[in-house]
Amino acid sequence: MSVDVETGLTPLAEPEPLGELVLNYRITRRIGEGGMGVVYRAEHTVLAKKAAIKVLRASFAKDAQWAQGFLAEANTLGRLNHRNIVKIENIDTLKDGRLCIVMEYLDGQTLRELMDANHAVGPWEAVNFTLEILGALAAAHSERIFHRDIKPENVFIVRERAGDPYAKVMDFGLAAAAPVTTDSGPLPEARQSLRAGTPQYVAPEQAEGLPPTAAADLYALGTMLFEMLTGRLPLSANTVGEWVWAQQNAPAPRLDAIDPTIPSALADVVDELMHKDPGARPQSATAVRNRLEVILETLERPHSHARTDIVQLDAASAAKLGRVSSVPQLAPQSAPSAAKAGQVVVHAPAGPQVTASTKTAVLTRPQPAAPSDPPARSRTPAAVALVGGLAALGLIASFAWPRADRADRPPSAPTPLTTVPAPPTPSAAAPSPAPTPTAQ
Repeated sequence: MSVDVETGLTPLAEPEPLGELVLNYRITRRIGEGGMGVVYRAEHTVLAKKAAIKVLRASFAKDAQWAQGFLAEANTLGRLNHRNIVKIENIDTLKDGRLCIVMEYLDGQTLRELMDANHAVGPWEAVNFTLEILGALAAAHSERIFHRDIKPENVFIVRERAGDPYAKVMDFGLAAAAPVTTDSGPLPEARQSLRAGTPQYVAPEQAEGLPPTAAADLYALGTMLFEMLTGRLPLSANTVGEWVWAQQNAPAPRLDAIDPTIPSALADVVDELMHKDPGARPQSATAVRNRLEVILETLERPHSHARTDIVQLDAASAAKLGRVSSVPQLAPQSAPSAAKAGQVVVHAPAGPQVTASTKTAVLTRPQPAAPSDPPARSRTPAAVALVGGLAALGLIASFAWPRADRADRPPSAPTPLTTVPAPPTPSAAAPSPAPTPTAQ
């Protein structure tokens, strides 16, 4: 089976709308896929702008129920306007009649891809991403919209040129989907997922088919936070039936029992989120958010999250703020790879520093000149005069010594002449000794 080298995706068994025009966006390549649809990247024909276009799968296009669920997702996204929820721009149909949703294009990766690459996410990052997901859930729950399928595949980690990575919740396809009725024969597995969510994250009451609630979304969120921190799911099973039984009956281990470095307060929150009884879970996303914000303040922020701001600044403007010079190429450890010509990179903790590439202004903060010592005066003539003066005093003293005293003493070997330093003059204070450095 062939795989697209750039996207890592396998070919579809259905026609792809590559090159087709949708609301002035030309579809260029497939970038992802889910249970209901396939996502493509598209570029605006006039504006320098990209979009993500989600297309209903051809196998579901003729099913009115699936089409209704797809439209419901578009309506749901249209009702929600939150920084941590993917934004919808429009809805249209392809030439073959399939529905498609035009959404904002995001640079980054899914939380699943991040976890696969790193096995687990650090405590600060995990809690920070969870806070952002909770913000999205709080906005949805306030509209009586329940996601019903919170999992790492439905969370996108956005990486922009400025600021920290942040999370966006995607795929509200299950949030407003109509109840699925059984056809003659077994219920297809895809439709079971539509009714019950994903078995590894589904709340016990949701697996039973009870109406969705905010508590069910919080259960899935607790499971996902557990997985972010440990790199493993709290429960294990093989089949859908086994997963449902485990979610309803098997107790999940405590986080701090698996990793003692995890704060007990954080382990308590996760324990409550994954409680089998929905009434024993936190009653709102906002309540959980308030507790996690306090915990986040106690966690060590990784150095990779030192804020880096990229600002558009021409050379003339930069000259007003600091010294400006041109650099031939990107400084490898001073500016992020996202910097482009005409941008100045500012590292907030250390102040404005070096930037990027050819035709890029380098903004540096002028450093105050270090205080310099006064110019040293030549002391050679004074030293010669002092030595000469001392020698002359010695000769005069030798002749002025009382003769009688010298006559009474026996002759002895001559004493060598010794130069004695002159005492300090009253106007010059003796310098104090330099302090000896001590280890801190």
